[in-house]
Amino acid sequence: MEDNLVLSSVHIGANSRAHIGQSTVTSEFHYYLPQSTCSDLTDLVLVSDEDGDLDVPRRSTEHKVITLSHTMATPLNNVGTQLWSASLLMADYILSYKEMFHDAIVVELGSGCGFIGTVAASCVSHFFCTDTGTSVLRLCHQNLVQNNVTNNVSVHELDWFNCEKDLQDSSSSLCSSGMEEGDRYKWNHSELELLRKTSIILASDVIYDNELTDAFISTLVYLSTVIMESTPLIIISMEKRINFTLSDLAPSSPCYEYFCSSLAQSYEASNEMKITFDVTPLSTDFPQLFKYERVKELEIWKIKVKKT
Repeated sequence: MEDNLVLSSVHIGANSRAHIGQSTVTSEFHYYLPQSTCSDLTDLVLVSDEDGDLDVPRRSTEHKVITLSHTMATPLNNVGTQLWSASLLMADYILSYKEMFHDAIVVELGSGCGFIGTVAASCVSHFFCTDTGTSVLRLCHQNLVQNNVTNNVSVHELDWFNCEKDLQDSSSSLCSSGMEEGDRYKWNHSELELLRKTSIILASDVIYDNELTDAFISTLVYLSTVIMESTPLIIISMEKRINFTLSDLAPSSPCYEYFCSSLAQSYEASNEMKITFDVTPLSTDFPQLFKYERVKELEIWKIKVKKT
């Protein structure tokens, strides 16, 4: 029996072109850079023209296009190669609050096809795209190359079920002559040193499996307590998917609820430090720059790590 296929609503009706003989398609995502960011609006001074009429700031005419290769319908275990609405919400947030990301070192967990890294490249000092599996990492790197953002965005293997092993310095074990494709995504010494200076962790639409949730939180704990020099700010966007279950005989969001309950617990780090998460849901009334349906089930949270 074949796995059931799922298709992101972002790709329905999208203007995409297929690659002959390949499993991916290419889509263009258009947006206009905001003339003022949300933080700028707090200091906005209203100005009148010579006739006394309010001079209203106009939409920026700086038009941008992101060209993205991705898959269409996939089994659940390969949904990272599609683009999802929660990623577009995150992209809107980054572009609306660019000052927060200015010159920051950022790591994204579950980067998939690399859309967020492409968007954030103009804001950050360095952006680490991370995911697992050579085919996913190859697709991510391909998208960074075709959008010309490889100067400060890099792609790395980071399996949440194996993060301690993945985050090892592989410099001494790699040689250019015998390097396999997957080896190019391993971490070297200088990359790990830069990772230690990370101030922001991002993740989009990673809530669809309880085992993944456990591994994701374990990775957050490990990064925050062992790898990074200072406590990072975590920003997560998600879609609260509501299903009708026979067990409840009512609409419910079991994966979402499990994620919430997991974040409410405390965790023991390897150095006997206790970790808790302070979760703050953020307003989604910032400008919508990309084309998607911003439904009420789309959420974005700010999470602070507390160490005791």
